[in-house]
Amino acid sequence: MGKEKGMKRMGAHAMLGIILLSMIPAVVGAQGGYNSVITSEDNVMLLGQELRFEGADLSNIIKGSQDDKDIRWFALRTPGSNTTGFDSRILPGRGIYYVDTNRNGVWGDNFDTKLYVQESRLEIELRDAEGKAIDATITGANITIDLVTNMDYDDRVNIRVTDFDGTEVSVDDVLLENMSVSELRGFELDTKRLGTGEYLIWLETSGNGDLTQGLDMSSNVVTLRLFRKDWQLQQYLKNKGDDENEW
Repeated sequence: MGKEKGMKRMGAHAMLGIILLSMIPAVVGAQGGYNSVITSEDNVMLLGQELRFEGADLSNIIKGSQDDKDIRWFALRTPGSNTTGFDSRILPGRGIYYVDTNRNGVWGDNFDTKLYVQESRLEIELRDAEGKAIDATITGANITIDLVTNMDYDDRVNIRVTDFDGTEVSVDDVLLENMSVSELRGFELDTKRLGTGEYLIWLETSGNGDLTQGLDMSSNVVTLRLFRKDWQLQQYLKNKGDDENEW
């Protein structure tokens, strides 16, 4: 009976954590090559981040449950206090994880360090001056990179542009390296240096994780087609619409 009550109590804590997770904003407070975890508090983190535990000397076990599955508990050894090197990629997935900070052998109580783990997101879409999603425009036009991410506002990313042969091309007078996430929101890319043809555009994190709290990832790749004349663009859009209507 005691064991059954204990499992119910852990289940209740896990469900409460799931509710709280939806109320917590994106990760904040970039620390360069790691995400600082404050013991005995609630912490939000992304899978793939490097963690540094600040506070008590832990050297304890992390237990957690994935929020889209039955309650399952995972035992993982943490590093000592104020040490980097805990790679969150060893966690089995998103969910709520507990560190038994006060070493009372109970996970999910008010003394634990809670880790609310989210899947990292880095996605882009191209838009015109009117905010419409596009994959083609006239050469020389400005396009906006519409960014969807839960990375920290000060995490750094690079914009990559290549032709279809994979050759990287120069796009803008603005340096497209080590840009912060906040700088990228609503960023306009000037295409006047690009000739007609097809290009691939994507984002990748800067510094092998040193500037992104350990995250090392790339966004989806989008295709941009540039035409010299408006009638060529309109013909492409008409043909594209006809092809879509056939389906």
